[in-house]
Amino acid sequence: MTTLVIDLIVIVVYLGIPGAMAFSGIRLMAAQSPLAIGAGVLMLVFAGLIPIEFAYAWSIGTAGGVFGGTAAALRYGRRVRWPRRVLWAGAVVLLIAEPVVVLTASSIQADETYSRCAADKAVGVVEKSRADGHGYPPTMHDVAMADGEYGDTPCYVSNGVNWLYRVSVPGNYTLGYWVDWRVTRHVCLHAARSQGWTCGFELWGPFRPGEVD
Repeated sequence: MTTLVIDLIVIVVYLGIPGAMAFSGIRLMAAQSPLAIGAGVLMLVFAGLIPIEFAYAWSIGTAGGVFGGTAAALRYGRRVRWPRRVLWAGAVVLLIAEPVVVLTASSIQADETYSRCAADKAVGVVEKSRADGHGYPPTMHDVAMADGEYGDTPCYVSNGVNWLYRVSVPGNYTLGYWVDWRVTRHVCLHAARSQGWTCGFELWGPFRPGEVD
């Protein structure tokens, strides 16, 4: 029972804080004062961002914000003209879109950072294998086995990366990776005897779109 009560309190808090801020934001936007309208917009922005701090429970906070914003729009909507009502409807949609966009962007950035770190290591493994007289590893599995780093490291050559790898004629290879940006895919490629990475959206080079080694 104690755990249930605590859970209910947490849910009420997660619903209530964004909900109260969204309600107050819409209420302020119903005023005629530019200062009040600006404060209302600011409160709506924070009402959309606060659920991100709730981690996996962010959807509960977003639901609270939408409920609070909708309740305020219904209560104060009769006092304003229709253009401002349209603006309020857009603000309520923003309460949903804002945390989704921020969390998605954060996830993509994390994938990009990890993939680049692992890819730099993979290039080092491939080049070392060649320098040691073993030739280029035939598959990414062999590259990962040669890397051999796991556990407490910033990154390692792992299955968590969308790898692209192909050894063509002796002395040539192309290694790369791609990150899903939801609406498109960001591809980075590195070729033998070249410096750095060539990156672009849907820039697949010798690989099939969406290929994973």
